Amino acid sequence: MRDDERCERARRAWAGALVVATALGAQAWGQASAGAQTAGASAGAEAPVEAGAEAGPAEEDAAAEDEGAEDEGAATTGDGGESGGGESVGGESVGGESDGGESDGGESGGGAGPEPVQRTLDSRVVNEQQEDLEREQREVMDEEEREVSLITAVEEEESPYRVDNRDHANMVSLRVGVHIPYRLTIKYANGPRCDQPDPTDPVDEAEQFCNDLAEPLLDLELGYAVTSTLAITAFASLALDEDPVANATPRQFGVGLRGYTSEDAIVKGFFGARVIFDYTKSDLESWSNFDAGLRGEVGLQIDALRWLGFYVGGAVTVRLFRGFTFLPEAGGGIQVRFP
Repeated sequence: MRDDERCERARRAWAGALVVATALGAQAWGQASAGAQTAGASAGAEAPVEAGAEAGPAEEDAAAEDEGAEDEGAATTGDGGESGGGESVGGESVGGESDGGESDGGESGGGAGPEPVQRTLDSRVVNEQQEDLEREQREVMDEEEREVSLITAVEEEESPYRVDNRDHANMVSLRVGVHIPYRLTIKYANGPRCDQPDPTDPVDEAEQFCNDLAEPLLDLELGYAVTSTLAITAFASLALDEDPVANATPRQFGVGLRGYTSEDAIVKGFFGARVIFDYTKSDLESWSNFDAGLRGEVGLQIDALRWLGFYVGGAVTVRLFRGFTFLPEAGGGIQVRFP
């Protein structure tokens, strides 16, 4: 529909240009015709004067020979002047000789009177048509600019790569954070001890329940958002200090899911779950190098930009094999998303 309107306006613009060209041609033709008529009138006025000048000596010679013939010729000339005054065509030649002022005045007044009016009307028509043409051209250009602006705005609005588009769908994310857990452990009967051995105590019985501040963890996570509110994650965590019981650095890895409470809000809640595998190698008696468990998390995330977010949250991890270990934790970090 917009293309039809634009074609119609272009057709009207070309038609207006054609009318303007035609009017300008007609005006030029009228001016040329008026000049030709003026030149013809001047030539007609001069010819009878020259003819009269040549005929003057002949009439004087005829008067000297025959006075009566002269009077008769004078009478004839007088009759011709009256006849020229009565006839419009003959009046030009005779009237120009006898009364050139009246003849020229009448001819020039009759020809020059309507010409300025006609030229004025033609100029007004041309100016009006030019203004109409320019107005239509401006309207066409304005319409094209509006269409381009509208198309650009729609494309920018629909583009998934806008800076303010905080929808996670089909985006890959890399999350880096630091978590600090607190460890609560119940020792199994045949499991390894959960407290540090005391070499100075000969008896040194193991504690049945232990609690202490665990090693801080550097958490690295790679994720992919299958929808706007759900992401699949894989992670690896590295303890930043040694386990005082195992005298080794714990390492954890696993997979999980994370959901978000909003699709594109700046501040959104999140919740997630992980399956955890722990590898901590130790020579401690009854110690198992592998442990496994589950981890749940909740928190808030602030998506400052499409590609950048910050999060804080809390989590609880439960491990089951070395002992019943319960680890509440708090932490935070940064999330980078692309594309």
